[in-house]
Amino acid sequence: MGVAEAGNLLMMAPRAKDTAEWMTMSGALTDSAMAVAKAAEAKDLDALLKTGGEMYKACVACHAKYL
Repeated sequence: MGVAEAGNLLMMAPRAKDTAEWMTMSGALTDSAMAVAKAAEAKDLDALLKTGGEMYKACVACHAKYL
């Protein structure tokens, strides 16, 4: 849940870099982190691995553009 909240915080001023792609990527981080949390709570290893990969992709895409 902490990573999901970080995605929300990234959408707030002064952290938001722009109102377009940054917001989309931050939303993807929040959504994917929530899916990871749901899979973990369900103790569903297959879903955890899938959603964890999706969260990783969201992080990497943003870092590739903004770092």
